[in-house]
Amino acid sequence: MDDLINEGHEDFLGSGNDFIPSTSNQRERPIPIRIQENEERIRNDEVINVRRFLHRENERQRRQEMGNLCGSLRTLLPPEYVKGKRSLPDQLQGAVNYIKDMQNNIHQLKARRDNLKKSANYFDSHQIDNLPNCVTVNPCPNRVEILISTIFEEKQGFSLSRILRELHDRGFDAVSCFSTKADNEGSLHRIELEASNPPSEDLAVLQERLEYMINFPR
Repeated sequence: MDDLINEGHEDFLGSGNDFIPSTSNQRERPIPIRIQENEERIRNDEVINVRRFLHRENERQRRQEMGNLCGSLRTLLPPEYVKGKRSLPDQLQGAVNYIKDMQNNIHQLKARRDNLKKSANYFDSHQIDNLPNCVTVNPCPNRVEILISTIFEEKQGFSLSRILRELHDRGFDAVSCFSTKADNEGSLHRIELEASNPPSEDLAVLQERLEYMINFPR
């Protein structure tokens, strides 16, 4: 009898364990709204700080690159265009002025080139080798010698001052000029110019221009 009572008591205790709730299956407590708002604000602040850092870094690199470019620009410009100009706008304006001046010079050189081409074509059509007046341009150390041989100057309207003015317009400074009369109503003019190793192409163009001027005066 006692054995039956004990066995029944154990069964009751064993079956009672099935009714103990499991803590692992309990539902998690929700995070308070205030904590969520704080976490969201912290994340937003971090994003803003990162954006500010990237903006400052990009601005620093941009200023550094701009400074390097301005330094290179100053080395390319002639001193008279950037002298006394320290601010960036003044330096850029100096570069603009230099570009405009160069464009004007290019236009003038193109016009002069076209005139020389016309002169060369005129020479070809009139057989320059048979012209009565001739010009010889000889390069010398630090100077250029020009010899002009003419005949019947008064009849042809030859003007030495016009020749000297043409040389001055081309950037040559005459340091001496001598003229000698010949027996056959001709003259020999020797002009010495101050020049430092001018290109031979420029001297050839100069010789053609002077020959055109003395043989076909306007």
